[in-house]
Formats: sequence, structure tokens, C-alpha cells
Amino acid sequence: MTTRTRGSAVARLLSLLLLVGPAAVAPAADKPLKVFILAGQSNMQGHASVSTFDSLAGDPKTAPLLKDMLGPDGKPTVCEKVWITSVGGLGDAYSDLREAKGKLTAGFGAPENKIGPEFTFGLTVEKRLGGPVLIIKTAWGGRSLHTDFRPPGAGPESINAFTLEQWKKRGLDAEQETAKIHKNGGVFYKHMIDHVRKVLNDIARVVPGYDPKQGYELAGFVWFQGFNDYVDGWTYPDQNKPGGYDLYAELLGHLIRDVRKDLAAPKLPVVIGVMGIDGLTGDKKPPMMHFRAAQRKPASLDEFKGSVVAVETAPFWDDDLDALQQRWDRISNKLEQDFRKMDPKPSEKVKEEARTKAREAEFQLDERKRLKAGVSNGGYHYLGAAKILAPVGRAFAEALLNPPKPVGAANQPVKVFVLAGQSNMEGQGFIVADPKRNGGKGSLEFLVKDKATADTFKHLVAKDGKWIVRDDVWIHYLDRKGKLTVGYGAKDDRIGPELGFGTVVGDAFEEPVLLVKLAWGGKSLGKDFRPPSAGGEVGPYYKEIVDRTKAVLKNLKTEFPAFGDRGYDLAGFGWHQGWNDRVNQAFNDEYEKNLAHFIRDIRTDLGVKDLPFVIAETG
Repeated sequence: MTTRTRGSAVARLLSLLLLVGPAAVAPAADKPLKVFILAGQSNMQGHASVSTFDSLAGDPKTAPLLKDMLGPDGKPTVCEKVWITSVGGLGDAYSDLREAKGKLTAGFGAPENKIGPEFTFGLTVEKRLGGPVLIIKTAWGGRSLHTDFRPPGAGPESINAFTLEQWKKRGLDAEQETAKIHKNGGVFYKHMIDHVRKVLNDIARVVPGYDPKQGYELAGFVWFQGFNDYVDGWTYPDQNKPGGYDLYAELLGHLIRDVRKDLAAPKLPVVIGVMGIDGLTGDKKPPMMHFRAAQRKPASLDEFKGSVVAVETAPFWDDDLDALQQRWDRISNKLEQDFRKMDPKPSEKVKEEARTKAREAEFQLDERKRLKAGVSNGGYHYLGAAKILAPVGRAFAEALLNPPKPVGAANQPVKVFVLAGQSNMEGQGFIVADPKRNGGKGSLEFLVKDKATADTFKHLVAKDGKWIVRDDVWIHYLDRKGKLTVGYGAKDDRIGPELGFGTVVGDAFEEPVLLVKLAWGGKSLGKDFRPPSAGGEVGPYYKEIVDRTKAVLKNLKTEFPAFGDRGYDLAGFGWHQGWNDRVNQAFNDEYEKNLAHFIRDIRTDLGVKDLPFVIAETG
């Protein structure tokens, strides 16, 4: 069914802010084990020290993630339903084949006191799927795709003219050098596949209590690698030109095909982690811009559309930490030069005293604190910053949990609806029927099971008894996002108007739908959401609505890879707020005037003159 996207039709749809939802889901007994493979080089290993965790606390974008990363005792969370086996992170972290395994927690980076993407990847998957989950991680530092991970389908490595010329200048024997390269070709691809097969042949060795009758599902492959190819000017002599890394893109295509073939998983979902070093500025400067283009390229091939997605990691780069570290690198390098000139040579104690003195002289106290708390490694290792790598791991998981499937009318813009307000827009509707709470009545679980209401809500329960997950409706709610299902209320055990609203508009439009939900409890229109044209100080949460909406729309492709290059149509705004104005006489008296200003200002600031607007009356 196709529906008009402007005027009264959308307004009627907007008015259907229904509070509906399905039953609570009990984990299915003996459901197949979900297996995810994470592979790459040093940044897949992970060099973010646990000591940098606290740096997430001061940023609203990462603070919620830190809560997942730490348990009630303040120590790193230990997953109850996610296990991991990892090779490559022990010993020299370059060629070691020893295995680390156990329940997923911090410490499976390189070495044991660090994390890579696996930690928050597993936390995200466990939160969404429940379990059981197995992560098989294979990562070795300093390894290239063109030689070390070279996939079988690419054939023996060809030596280009530039490399041959360099060998000749250095008096090296071309035949001998070629033989060395061919000997090393694909060695770590083989290590990767061998370890995956070894684990899958005896899963109970890693996942206690696993029953082969339960079975397993290869649910995704994440590839996070590239630095050794990026800096190799011999293999990629045209790296500063567009297309200079086309060979990498070609090899990456072979890798995906060969992994699927060797693991007998022809439709294995694949995530390519696009290099994010240097942040968003890297998209404007060669050779980084050309390397990223090569990493993205396989996802655009017809054979991979819908099953391979390139996930950008540059948006998670921290410019502040990077600037601090670069300043310190310059100072530290100068100190090292001075140390080498000294006679006699200074002791380590003297060196450290000089470094401490330099830090105190060159950095403000708050800068020293941010640097110490946030950085534990070099820029090529994402600064060893959990504040960067933790969101990266989560993004990889979300890309697999929300695969880029073709949805809706081909190439039509995504229909975007903003849902804003205070606590009742947040949503306080409980999902699970708790006997201690009104005898279990009133919950969504009760509604789908009670004979009087079951027919009304049955469409929200899947055939397997689990909550329905919409393939055509997505939601972005502050720090949470994904396909629409239950759990997007004030807490993840609740729902708000978004569930019923999303169901109605999802059924009405052939195009994909995105709900941008922005709600905070205990906020007034008179102060917190106060619009600019109402006079007085502009409400901070009015600014939040505008800024967050613009940010989501600007980064739509990054936030939701499934949308591709569709673009968007801001189709409506739902407002559900009022309690804090009702109980304040001054705010109550000016509410009508303030709301009129709010509507006009929202339309102006979001750039949609006739944006359909629906106001939910306080009930």
C-alpha cells in the first residue's frame, strides 16, 4: 500500500500514537549457538588498556556504553552467555598461535590487560540476542592482506614493476625476494581458517555444556585490518591517486568469497571495518581517502549487496585525545633526542623525571588528566583508547544485528518521524507481567495472553513466540538504535508510544521508516523545551531535539547502513509532553502560546515549512 507523505494523510498516521506491544520473550531452549568470527591485525587484537575505560564517563555519547562495560562492583563486565576463543594476542602478538578462551570480559586484547572490538561487540550481541554466543577471534599485528592474509582465490602474489625496480636499486635478487613473498603468502589466512575449524569441530571445549544436537549458526564475519597495506608504498605505488588501492579492494573481495567457501557458509554476513585513524579528516586527504574507498568498495558489488556492509570507524575517533597525544609525541621525541646527546647517558629515573617535568610545563592539569585517562597507545592503534574502540565494537555488532537488506520501495527516501516529549514519550509501559505489580495485569505480556485483548495485539508476536522485530522500521533513541521491537521505552524493559506508532506507519508505507525518538522525563515546555521565539533563554532540551535530529539525518548512512544512499523525507513530528507545565501555574498559563512558538521554530530549524505536527493531549 502506498500512502501520501504530506498533509492530512501523514497527520492521521501521526495521530495514531498507540501504546501497544507484544509478550515477553523467554529464551528458546537449546536454540542454536550464534557464532561470530572477528579477524584482522593489531586493531582487531585491540590495544585499548582497561585503564582508559573511565574516559567514557565524561561524554554523553559514550557514558551509557560504560555502564554496560562495568559491573556493579566497578570491574569489567563478565558476560554470562558469551564465550570467546582468541588467537594472536599472546606472546609477541605477531605470530603467536596460542589460545586464550573463556567467558567474554575485558582482557582478550593484546595483551591481557587490553580490549579490542570484541568486548563491546559481545556485550551488544548478548544484550540483543540473549545467548548463547561464541566469538572466534583471530588477529595478528603487523600483517598485510596482500601477503600474510592473502586469500587462495587471489592466486600467487604478482610483483609489480615498482617493487622490482626498488630491489634492483638495493642489489637484491628478484627471484629470491619473490620466493620469500610466495612462501609467506596466505600463511595467516590459513591460521585463521584452521583455528575456526578447530573450534567448530569441538565447541564444547570452549563453551561448557554445549550439546551438538543444539547446533550452531555462523552469524557473521568481521574484518578489521588494513594498516600494513595502507603504509605499503611498494605494493601500492599509486596510493596517492584515486584507485591507488584498487588491488586491496580486489583482494578483499577474494577474502570474502574464500572465507564463505572454506567455512561452507555462502551467505555469511560480513562487516568490513573501514579504517578510522585520523577521524573524519582522513576522508579529505590522500592516501587515507583512497584506502578507505577501497575498503568500502566490495560492499557495493552486486554479488555482495545485502550481505556485506562497510562500517565507518572514523566517526568514533576522538580529536581532543589525538591533539593531546600529538603534542606529547612532539615533546617526547625532542626529549629522546636530548637524552641521546647527553654524556653520561641518563638513567631511566632521570628520564622519567624529565618527562614528568615536561608534562607539567606544557599541559594544563585537566589536559594531563584527559591524556593519562584516555590514551594508552599510538595513533595507529586508535590511541589505545577505549573511548574509541568500545563504540567501534558496538557498531560492528549493530551492523550484523541490523543487516543491510533491501527494504521498501526501491530508492525511495526513508520516511523519518520525530517523536519527542517527556516521561510518557519515554515510555513507562512494562513488558513482562510481574505478579507483584497489579497481579501482572496491564503489562504487554498480559495483553497478548489475555483472551479479551489477544487478538488486538497478536500481530506483535512472531510465530516462534518472540517479539516481532520489524524489518522495515528502525528507531534511533538517544544512545540506542536498531530495528523496531520492544525495549525502546524509558528502560529496556519497557515501551512507549514508539512501538504502536512504528507499527502503524510501517504498515502504511512501502518505504523504510525511521523513528527519531527524543524524550526526557521531568521536563517542561516553559523552561527545558522553551523555543527561541518564545523569548527568554532557549531551553537546552529544545536545542537537544534540533541538534540530535540534524545529527541523525546528517549521518543517516553511517548510523543505518541498510538505508544506503536513499536520502530521507522528514515526514512528521509527534509531541507528547505537558505534565511539568500543568503543575506549574506560570508555565500552564503560557503553554498554548509556547507550543505555537515551538511548532513554528521546529519547522524552521529542521527546514520543513509544513512539517505535519501532532500533539498528544494529556490523558
